[in-house]
Amino acid sequence: MEVTEKDLYKFVFSPNELSSSKFEYISSNIEQFKAEIELLSEIKENLNETFSDDILDRIHNKIAEKETENQIILEPIKKENDSKYLILAADSPKSEQLVNTQTFQDLKNKFLAKVISTNDSNKIYIFQKNRPISSNINITLHPSLDTHSMKVNDLPCIITPKQNIEKIFIDLI
Repeated sequence: MEVTEKDLYKFVFSPNELSSSKFEYISSNIEQFKAEIELLSEIKENLNETFSDDILDRIHNKIAEKETENQIILEPIKKENDSKYLILAADSPKSEQLVNTQTFQDLKNKFLAKVISTNDSNKIYIFQKNRPISSNINITLHPSLDTHSMKVNDLPCIITPKQNIEKIFIDLI
């Protein structure tokens, strides 16, 4: 006779919902299902326990942490101004195309973003540690709230026209 997890659940929690033949079979072969029945019995005993507010708050905080793990906030890395050294340069022709780079990182150091800005566009590269290559993500640029889809560790996301980017929010898909 085939016994499912649902049958074992009913055997422990509501034996009257289990057919008499299944109940007798499980009862006569209790050693075969000993580990599962012990686990379910322990769960049944713990259901009647009351938990302190502190434990419930900690559980709630853990759940909230897990829910927010799908959204990562990248903020600019502050550059230290190294003005101790005098740098002299020869006069050279000025480039018409100005290029500016910014690096963004999350608090847990799981993501890194490089933003390369020119006069008319931004190129955004997103790199992720310890995750499969080509994970799909949505990025939201702040303060404009423009949202773009891209793959991590892939070609850059090109934003035209150029934007001032203060923060990048990443939503894992």
